[in-house]
Amino acid sequence: METTLCAMAIVLVFANLGGKAMGDQIQVRIQNQLGEAMNIKIHCQTREKDLGSKVIAKGEEIEWRTISTKQGLPYYCDVEWNEGNGFRFKAFSSSKGGRCQSECFWGIREGGPLLLNQHKGTWDLMPFNPLPV
Repeated sequence: METTLCAMAIVLVFANLGGKAMGDQIQVRIQNQLGEAMNIKIHCQTREKDLGSKVIAKGEEIEWRTISTKQGLPYYCDVEWNEGNGFRFKAFSSSKGGRCQSECFWGIREGGPLLLNQHKGTWDLMPFNPLPV
């Protein structure tokens, strides 16, 4: 009886926390917003998980879900178009602040990666590094 009550209490505590103790699910979406119908090749990974490479056309996107925790590994993505143009950026980390609340929605443009700030409703240009030549 005591074991059952203890288990029920733990379930209620996690339910009231909304899952925050274990980390919230975050959807990461990356959309090709390059002009002139250019395709992009995108490769995203952490140190431990490789999502593989994909080619996406203008207006198309890739997406995945991850768990937001303080110990969560960041996802880095390499984006390339026209055989040589491109950059690397951090697509997800638990330190994105208020920009990613339930979703990290990225727009890939020639000037760099734009992240939709869910708190403000604006697109923010985020840091990136050119791909090595």
